[in-house]
Amino acid sequence: MNKRRKHFMIIMTIIIIVSVILSKDVINLNKNEISRIEIFDGETGREAIMDNDEDISYIIDNLNHIDFKRKKISLFYLGYRYRMTFYNKAGRKVESFVINSKSNLRKDPFFYDDPSSSIDIEYIDNVFTDK
Repeated sequence: MNKRRKHFMIIMTIIIIVSVILSKDVINLNKNEISRIEIFDGETGREAIMDNDEDISYIIDNLNHIDFKRKKISLFYLGYRYRMTFYNKAGRKVESFVINSKSNLRKDPFFYDDPSSSIDIEYIDNVFTDK
């Protein structure tokens, strides 16, 4: 094996190991620190703000308890169902990701699957139908 190929293989191995270590928990939010969630509907262009503690707790509990599996790289993909942006009590953005379906989440640079399809997308749908 030539020297360049060997260096390339070492670098790729390091990148893979670091990405696996750093992405243990896809979603790990503390519901006591979140004051609002902004939800943008990528299909209609409408936006909703969720600032009710009960709604925030429900969404965070639902997402925190899912064991997501990394699927594929998400870079350069366009379009989505819901963009979720979470803000802390100081008004700072702490997390943002895209929910595409009951079983698919995009948190760049990867797509993640929920084999149990337990993302409660109907709950998010109702945020827009209740308005």
